[in-house]
Amino acid sequence: DVACDPLRFYRSLANPLTTAQMRSALDCALEHASNAQPVYFHCSGGKDRAGVLSALILHVLGADPETIMDDYLLTNVSRDEERAQLFERFLALADGDEARAHELVASHRALPQNLRSFYEGAEESAGSFEAFVTEHLNMSEERRERYRSACTN
Repeated sequence: DVACDPLRFYRSLANPLTTAQMRSALDCALEHASNAQPVYFHCSGGKDRAGVLSALILHVLGADPETIMDDYLLTNVSRDEERAQLFERFLALADGDEARAHELVASHRALPQNLRSFYEGAEESAGSFEAFVTEHLNMSEERRERYRSACTN
């Protein structure tokens, strides 16, 4: 996502191809968790694919929006530990332009507007976020309740 508009990028995650991948990853994670098996997922930064998947898992399990956002923003704790390394990497990519390197480092933070933009894209594609989760991600209330019950015991 270095070269793109982050808000446009997050909104676009609700496209049919990515939604199918989300559905598969969500099913896999929740099935393993509900069977008391460990679940490990990641992406290069933790705020894009992994951050959105984590938000979806928490949503399905019944977490409130504030808890979901707080969890998403925790990504910045680990990202901040790598800030100097990211700066050096981006400085090389920006041909020594320090201002651009700082801009790129800042763009790799998990921001509330990123996750909100994903929610807006999901709402646009399905009419509401709940419809997106229910219809596009195949998470009926019965399935959610089964996962909630299995994962909280």
